[in-house]
Amino acid sequence: LTPERQRNLWFKSFLEILPWNSFARKNVGYLYAIANGAQRVWDFDDDNALYWWLRTDLPNVPSLYNLLSHIDGVGTALEVKNFTYRVFNPYPMMGGPDGSWPRGLPLQEIKNKQSYVSQDHKAVEFDELTLANAHLGVVQSLANEQPDVDAMYRLTQPSIPFDFVRSSPEHDLRPILVPPRALTPYNAQATLHLQSVLWGLLLPISVTGRVSDIWRSYIVQRICWDIDVRIAFASEPLVVQERNIHNIIGDLDSENQLYQQASQLVDFLREWHSNAPTLPQRIEELWIALYERNYIHELDVRVVQRWLRALEAARYNFPTIRRSGPPLAQQATVVNEEKDQEEQPSVVPPIVPEHLPMSKCPGVPRLTIWAPDLYDGTRADIPTMLADLGMNVILGGIKRNQGPWPVVFEKVTVYDGDLGAVGNKYRTHSTPLSDGDIQANFEFWKDNAEMQSVDLYYCSFPSSMCEMWLPFNKSIAFVPGHRYAQGRCDLETRNKLDRRLQGMIQSTNPKHIFGALSRYDKEYMEYYLGSGPTSDLRVFRTYATGFGYLWKEAFEPGPPLSFNRTEILSVKTKAGFGGKLPAGVVELRTLYPKYTAVDLQKHPGIILWAYSVMSYKLIDFYALA
Repeated sequence: LTPERQRNLWFKSFLEILPWNSFARKNVGYLYAIANGAQRVWDFDDDNALYWWLRTDLPNVPSLYNLLSHIDGVGTALEVKNFTYRVFNPYPMMGGPDGSWPRGLPLQEIKNKQSYVSQDHKAVEFDELTLANAHLGVVQSLANEQPDVDAMYRLTQPSIPFDFVRSSPEHDLRPILVPPRALTPYNAQATLHLQSVLWGLLLPISVTGRVSDIWRSYIVQRICWDIDVRIAFASEPLVVQERNIHNIIGDLDSENQLYQQASQLVDFLREWHSNAPTLPQRIEELWIALYERNYIHELDVRVVQRWLRALEAARYNFPTIRRSGPPLAQQATVVNEEKDQEEQPSVVPPIVPEHLPMSKCPGVPRLTIWAPDLYDGTRADIPTMLADLGMNVILGGIKRNQGPWPVVFEKVTVYDGDLGAVGNKYRTHSTPLSDGDIQANFEFWKDNAEMQSVDLYYCSFPSSMCEMWLPFNKSIAFVPGHRYAQGRCDLETRNKLDRRLQGMIQSTNPKHIFGALSRYDKEYMEYYLGSGPTSDLRVFRTYATGFGYLWKEAFEPGPPLSFNRTEILSVKTKAGFGGKLPAGVVELRTLYPKYTAVDLQKHPGIILWAYSVMSYKLIDFYALA
């Protein structure tokens, strides 16, 4: 893919975030292959040469073709018996020198005999599994001559170069599985990715090239636990590395993050878990968690969000989640339960209905929903509820990731690309929208692949904003959060909006959804749009139910409520107090620019004045007792 061809590819929002002249530019090739129907991808470096690069009739020669034939023929794989340690070093067992280790293995483990098994292959006991049961996702080939070891190894160990010489029968094609719940580093130098793990090809771009593929391998392995997919090593090296010229001290510096963080990363991944109902949601959650713990930078969160959107647009078939809750690795962890309970914030017993926690609706397809709302409440509550129901929700408005509730942005995708002239000007609920604006918006987005993947537009505050999406001839959920005609402040534009809505009500292809967030809005729409089909408008009482998705950590069972803050919180009340708050009262957003329900529960009370037609927060606060 020449630079010119890359610039003309359809997944432009993903391309524009990737740096040129970077190891991570391989991501372009991965996505191009997936979008063009690749079922497996051989990921390799320019200095790794296949031993057998032509097809051969010799059935047991360790070649890529024979490995694929073995996999496709539903052969078998080997698993080391009774291996229970947290990391797995395959090098000694695969015939490497005693004390050898792969790049990315935590340095704390290089002399730990628990991390590897005897170099004498005959002494190793294996279970043999059929590949139908092993569900292979990634197969790493080791490299002879110049194996993938870190700079620390090259500077301190005499045994380099070396080959992997097995004592087992020659030319055994059965892959060696990474033991269950153990983690091992693998690279981007000679690795086969099968269809179920093509989503895992993405290389982080905010870390060095010597770290990127190792971080990728650890991330992929953890996610694979939740889809019952295994990682394996080819039983013999398929390649020989004719190593390019390297600056060893430069490599040492580039690998510093591996030396400093690999051990902590392994511990974190073994403890991390998610209950998100879909694989893309879990992938995004994990990358966000890694960013929050300084393993990657914020840029990589945006990269993975665009990567997942591009895969959705390419109609990649993500595997189904098969495991939820804490990983099995936690079963061997010793926990001081009394100490943990003391450190947890006090929570109030739940008063929400028992049926509130919901999972993906069975039989309902996963839809991509574009939500361009401007109001914090409506762009948080309903999108998170839809995301918890398994939908792919994209916040597409100008506010992006602004808002007081951080948990929102862990559940949905925030579109951070260019919104076009019309999208960029739509900053308030009073923004007018002309026919020219609607046409200009269509011209801007019509060839955008991500927009083509959208199944439904959701508009609530302002709901009139959905006029700009009518030319796309897709379903619209028109659910006003307050006055459906906001921004249509003259008779001509108001009447035009009403005529368009009446046409939407009658339409069956596409079918549109009408609702309201209050009885006020329902009656308002029925009065102006007529009593025909709109008489069945459904009132979505989302703020009586949706808060449970947003703040569900507040409703976990726990000890009785015990306040540890004395301040009374106020919401939009300063003006009511004559511009000055009484002693002991603080403005909520001043004290907590970002907050969760647990933060609010630290305080004995909240003052809320009904400063607008509806005050959604009243229901949230009441539910928090």
